[in-house]
Amino acid sequence: MKREKHPSWKGGRNTDGRGYIHILKPEHPNADSRGYVLEHRSVAEQAIGRQLRDDEVVHHLNGIKGDNRPENLRVMRTGAHRHWIPILQERIRFLEGELKKCQQSAMELDC
Repeated sequence: MKREKHPSWKGGRNTDGRGYIHILKPEHPNADSRGYVLEHRSVAEQAIGRQLRDDEVVHHLNGIKGDNRPENLRVMRTGAHRHWIPILQERIRFLEGELKKCQQSAMELDC
């Protein structure tokens, strides 16, 4: 049994062990041998109106690999990505700290 007829069919959308979502698009030039492509790359290509180049990566701004909304994705060259990762991670840590402070203040107001 294949695809729709198989009992464990999930509509052509799977998540791998790293948290990335793969979608069934056998017509895509970068589809793997099973016909799947990474969803975030496909979404980014639609947003920019062209295929990604070999030297481009797609970065998830909020760090959540399954959040493939166009506004959460940025296409950048591989070298730029390596440069921005530590900066973005530091920003995320800062914002998480600010959120924790706000939550603590809100709890104090509720008491």
